[in-house]
Amino acid sequence: MQPTTFKGLSHTAIAAKSLHPDNATDPVLIAFIQQMGRDLGYDRFVTQSLLPRKDVPAATLSCPTLVIASAEDVLRPPEEVKELSEAIPGASFKILSGSGHMLPLEQPQQLATEITNWLIKN
Repeated sequence: MQPTTFKGLSHTAIAAKSLHPDNATDPVLIAFIQQMGRDLGYDRFVTQSLLPRKDVPAATLSCPTLVIASAEDVLRPPEEVKELSEAIPGASFKILSGSGHMLPLEQPQQLATEITNWLIKN
């Protein structure tokens, strides 16, 4: 992948790794994600991809925190996300189903409901 030829993620990469199997053949969703990558641009894509995920000072967070994982996310599996939530003092953890890595795009209503319910309780 080069800056001059970057066109976002490939159809195959999105379908195989970013989406729930039920959404992996949705051409509108895939095209939308590809456009997001193009809009983001090569430099930002690389920067975001290379962000260090180890040694995040999660234990220093002191605000109410909700951590949400997708049961079928192959890029950030629930076990990995649960580790993050366990490192944040008092964090709530929720696993949602029916989505891959693109939870806000694949299950927006389910995600909004969980966040709203959590906000009401907190």
